[in-house]
Amino acid sequence: MSDYEIAADVAPGGLLEIYDVRILICYLLDSVDKPMTKDQLNHIFREERVVQYFTFSDALAQLVQDGHLSVQVKDGEEYYQLEPLGKGTAKRLQSVLSRAMRERIVRSAVALLQKQTIEQENHAKIVPSGKGFEVQCSVGDGILTLLRFSLYVPDEMQARMVQKKFMKDPLKLYQAVLQELILDEDSDSNHA
Repeated sequence: MSDYEIAADVAPGGLLEIYDVRILICYLLDSVDKPMTKDQLNHIFREERVVQYFTFSDALAQLVQDGHLSVQVKDGEEYYQLEPLGKGTAKRLQSVLSRAMRERIVRSAVALLQKQTIEQENHAKIVPSGKGFEVQCSVGDGILTLLRFSLYVPDEMQARMVQKKFMKDPLKLYQAVLQELILDEDSDSNHA
């Protein structure tokens, strides 16, 4: 396989050297200050097209082997945790990476983690019901269910639209419902 074929899925300015990829992984984990799975890291790097998959996998394995990262198992999934050696690497060598790349990767990671948190804490399930569909929605905060409701719609297309729109910003709906329900009664009597 030629160098061109290996680098074909990496955008211009992407990283081809394993040394740089190791620094990027340490920098990212230091910046988000949270363990991440291999799939999460790979998703970020592939989405931004900064690293070829095999280079990424080799770099990750080397970081664990050299003590920059440790692997923690939580709910049957492996998470990569930055160790003090990796934190030092991130701080000392971050200037090897362009500022634009560092910022782009961190932005992508934050967006992915926020999306996954929303998906874990909030749910919208479509259930056939009579001649239509029921969309069962719930808004949570990781500990409590803040709001739970069901909405009937006549067809599956509308159910999917409701589901998608709800999952885009469930807290916005929760805040709107809460605001409507706790309006000052004097304000309501002026409208009557």
